[in-house]
Amino acid sequence: MAITRRQLLRWTTVLGTATTLVGGVHLYSWWDTPPESPFVNLNTLEASIVRVIGGAAFPSGETINLDGYSANLDRFFDTLLSSMTTENRLLLKLLLEAIERATIPTHGSFFTSLSAPEQQACIETWLQSSNALFRGAIQSLVVLLGMGYTAHPTASTHLERYFRCGFGV
Repeated sequence: MAITRRQLLRWTTVLGTATTLVGGVHLYSWWDTPPESPFVNLNTLEASIVRVIGGAAFPSGETINLDGYSANLDRFFDTLLSSMTTENRLLLKLLLEAIERATIPTHGSFFTSLSAPEQQACIETWLQSSNALFRGAIQSLVVLLGMGYTAHPTASTHLERYFRCGFGV
């Protein structure tokens, strides 16, 4: 069966329109989800994503026996979001949703479903991405979570010997 140019254009238009509509509906479902208890700004999925990103960005080591997952960075991040503008809060929540789905094309699974070594490899790769916007977004998120990680009592007691600015106090 031969396909004519008109048929090709018709199918391209139909598929493009359908993809745009489905994508728009899906994006809208991410955009402004209501918070869930005990959080003020995050829902439970977003909180889970924050904890997993924290665990991947800050693995436990010999010096500091605390990984970002166990540091409850979801609570810190939720509180931090309260001090931001509505626009920034929504954009950071959208970034969390995008990170959760960013591994589907490469790993065939959501970010939170990957093994810890795969999650760490993804974070490392993203932090060195050639796409400056994506790299900057990941770096910013890791820096924000790093503030909570270094302020955690377990981490700050180890850091106080290197910094005399109130760590561990």
